[in-house]
Order: sequence, then C-alpha cells, then structure tokens
Amino acid sequence: MQGAQYGAVVKEIDPAVLGEMPVPILPIRVQEHIHTKMLRALSLRERGNCLLKKAERLLYELLGLPDPEALEPEYLPNPPGTKVPAFAVKRSELEGRLDGSYHVPEVESLLRALKAGKYPLVPLKDLTAYIRIPPRFKRHYVGPDKGLPFVRPSDLATVRVLERRYIAKWTPELPQLKLNRGEILVSTDGSIGDMGYVTDAWEGWAASNNIGRIAVKLDKVHPGYLYAFLASPYGQVQLHREIYGGVIDHLEVEHLAKVDIPHPPLDVQEAIGKRVLQAFALRDKANDLEEKTIAELEELIAKGPRFRIF
Repeated sequence: MQGAQYGAVVKEIDPAVLGEMPVPILPIRVQEHIHTKMLRALSLRERGNCLLKKAERLLYELLGLPDPEALEPEYLPNPPGTKVPAFAVKRSELEGRLDGSYHVPEVESLLRALKAGKYPLVPLKDLTAYIRIPPRFKRHYVGPDKGLPFVRPSDLATVRVLERRYIAKWTPELPQLKLNRGEILVSTDGSIGDMGYVTDAWEGWAASNNIGRIAVKLDKVHPGYLYAFLASPYGQVQLHREIYGGVIDHLEVEHLAKVDIPHPPLDVQEAIGKRVLQAFALRDKANDLEEKTIAELEELIAKGPRFRIF
C-alpha cells in the first residue's frame, strides 16, 4: 500500500488498487490463530481507550468543571433577518492578539468555566522540571542497525508507529532528540496539540523537533493527570489559541509554559492520572502483541509452504 500511494502533499490511494492487491490464503487454522491474536490486541487497545475516557470524565467531576459540550458560547444578538456570528472584545483583553481565533466565544466560555473550577490555576512552567522543543536538524534516515527509531507528530495520534523510520546515530542533535521515560509529548508544528506519553516502549527513541517534551515535578503534579488535562478541551483550547504562523501553525516553549493547569491535591491527581498510565500500559501490550503477530505472519508467508495467492 505504501508503494501505491500518490500525491505530493496529501497522500492518496486508489480503491481499485487495493482491490488488485494479492493476498496469500493460509490454512484456516493459521488464519484463526492470527485472527485471535489480532483481536486480543484490539481488545487491549479498546480497554486503554475506555480508561482514557473514564479519566476525562473523572477530570471534570473532581475538578468541578462542566462538560465542555454543555457550554454555550455567547455571541452578540443578530439583527433581524441575519445569521452572522459576531462578538466583541475589550481592548484590555486583546493581549496583543488581533486574530479572531484567539478570542472566539467558544474559547472564552471554556476559560471562564476553568477559572470557576474548584482549584487554583497554576501556569505549566511552575509544575515542570523542563519544557523543551529540540532545534531543527538535518534528518539522515538509515537502517535499524545504524539508527534509533524515530517518532513523528503523526505517530502521536496513531499511538503505534506504523511506518518505522530510523534516524542516524551520528546525528549531532541526537541527545536533544532522545525521549525520556515519563515525558509528556505535544505536537507543536502543523497539527497542533496531538498528545503522547513516553513509556518504557519509547524510552531512548528519537523524536521530531516538531514535538515538545514536558517533564513534570513529581512532588507537584502527577504526569497522568497533566496528560489528561492537556488532552481535554480545557487544555487543548489553551494550546490552540496560542498558535501563530501564516502557512504552517507553530507553538513555542513560552506558549506551552503559560498554559493554566488546575492544581488539586496529589491524591485527586492520582485518581485521574493512574487511569491514564494504565491506558498507556495496555496500549504498549497491544502494540507489542500486534507487532509480534505481524512478524509471525510475515515469517509464515516467507518460510512456510506455498500458499495460494489471490
């Protein structure tokens, strides 16, 4: 499928090409064996997704925040016969930003609800050991024996690295690109706000300079709690309103640093955050099982008896 893609910017594939792809027909017992393992991986991943949803609901409940979907933004009344959404902004509230997306009522309603929550708001910089975005660098892609697995922003959304690439070990900026266990990842260029978390599975890998790294102070904030908040609409709206750039959207360290985070006691954070960490542990198990099953299938096709090809 990778070879059948076309398009310079947005990759596409013709459905007719998929229909013509040759598929080896393995014995039924082999198919059932592979099928069972893949379903097991899917089940683990779904359990992880359910835990993330539970963490989000618990976040709203324990922090005293309304469900974002229940909030109604306040627009100016329309003159009779018109349906133009309009809103007013005080000069004292401009904060140096004249772009409408920074001030839209949907953003303001979320921020008002956040300020009315049960716990004080603390800027992210006060809860972190560091917030880093690596410098731009020249990418040298090599084989697995000469490089480190490379995580791109698109991999944060899929959780599993579908198209494995390796960045050369001699890359000068490699120490700044390496991931450390416990870091929270945020995409900062292009598609803004995609989230990730570095588990044992990704520790020591390299990641794009378009991904910000956040390391928490464990005595102040639970990493799973911080992930849950930043991934929620209350966190995402603060990330997206800081976007700048005429063609490609960008965020800088200073934009991440000033995101307001509700700061409840650590036991409240633990109740939310432990579900997030459990979810990523399940995702790691799912990815490991899926990758091993795919490798097993490839080995069967390569070394096994000659199967029919359709």
